[in-house]
Amino acid sequence: MTGRFIVFEGIDGSGTTTQAMMLHGFLLSKSKKALITSEPSSGPVGCLIRLTHTKRISSTGDRHSRERYLSRLFAADRDDHLYNDENGILKQIESGYYVLSTRYYLSSFAYHVFEERDYEFVDQINKDFPPPDYTFYLDCSIECSLKRITSSRLPDINEEKTNLLRVKRNYEYAIPRYKGKISIINADRKPQDIHREIVSILQNAGLIQ
Repeated sequence: MTGRFIVFEGIDGSGTTTQAMMLHGFLLSKSKKALITSEPSSGPVGCLIRLTHTKRISSTGDRHSRERYLSRLFAADRDDHLYNDENGILKQIESGYYVLSTRYYLSSFAYHVFEERDYEFVDQINKDFPPPDYTFYLDCSIECSLKRITSSRLPDINEEKTNLLRVKRNYEYAIPRYKGKISIINADRKPQDIHREIVSILQNAGLIQ
């Protein structure tokens, strides 16, 4: 039996991890094989990205050069995440798993675009990656995002209001141009209400029997 590839996208604090975990639990309760993954991945390039984010490894040049460097790293990590022979997403799907990923290539547009010219660059290095079976964009207000973040941790530089606004605008630019199957979900609601809507959409789409 072939599995499915389902992606959760959204700004920080939108609940992507929460919804992935809730759907994972639901699938297991229905005797489905399921696993959760994320980007950056736990693979070698993903670890390099995490070291860059924590400034254990520094990239040189101006901001534009650094973002292009990171964009290329994310594309390399995505390639390994999909295709590696040990535990790549496509291998897991072939083995019958529902693979639930928090973030995929829409995140590259959301997080790595600072100027209009960046969009074409990000598109070029990601255009050949296969689309998921379904993507959910958790559309969360900035106010709700900040409330959730500050209730659980100290915000990092990517979770400041100015950056959250930029990322949200980039999502809103990228999503209408996306050709895959996607639903925009009001993510300001209670997690259980969001979860029920996600399950209903997947059942109606024939992705959960």
